[in-house]
Amino acid sequence: MGLIRTFQGKESVFLGNLGLGVAPSERLTISGNLSSTGDIYANSFLGTWNGIPLNTNQVVVESIDLKTTNISEGLVLKADGNGGVKFEEVQSGSSLATTVEGTLTVNGDIDIVEFTNDGSVLSKNSVFTQSLTTGSNSVATFLKADFKTAKYIVTLSQGTTRTAFEILVVHNGSDADGTTYGIVDAQVTSLLSEVNVSVSSTTIDLVITTTGNCTAIVNGVAHY
Repeated sequence: MGLIRTFQGKESVFLGNLGLGVAPSERLTISGNLSSTGDIYANSFLGTWNGIPLNTNQVVVESIDLKTTNISEGLVLKADGNGGVKFEEVQSGSSLATTVEGTLTVNGDIDIVEFTNDGSVLSKNSVFTQSLTTGSNSVATFLKADFKTAKYIVTLSQGTTRTAFEILVVHNGSDADGTTYGIVDAQVTSLLSEVNVSVSSTTIDLVITTTGNCTAIVNGVAHY
């Protein structure tokens, strides 16, 4: 075996496998530790951490670093029982029993669905948010299929200017009606001018007429 000489600042190409301290079994095989002052990139990582298999105690995901591609919306990440994980759809009537000790923070929308024992939906809690402009605004809420009535607590806010009210809604698939009550203002001039209910092709919508630009936060409970 001959010697290969390299030169600082120059590119060196090694054809074939390379072994450091051991005969190579891969393109690069090292007997001993690998030290790097920069980042190491790879398509996948297999092995152990401090002598034990990699698990979530050693893998830390910060902020939104965990991303997926070509994955349908509404799936959950679930252990497959064979040492791996997979995305699955939550079936009606199924349950995910999770205990959270401490603070649970959710960045984004969250839906809470109550099922009967046979898998039918009893109720659904959802939060809808939308920026409104002065005048009439349509805020889409629940899908109208199957659900019969809904109750909403709506908060309109712009800085320290805030208006809150409740509205009870019923529909028959083509027409809808609602009763508004409990209108409360934190200032003299209300942000709410009028509120009505409409039926679109797929959703029940709140038509909110405002006296100024504001943000609407709609906490709704649909009953099926």
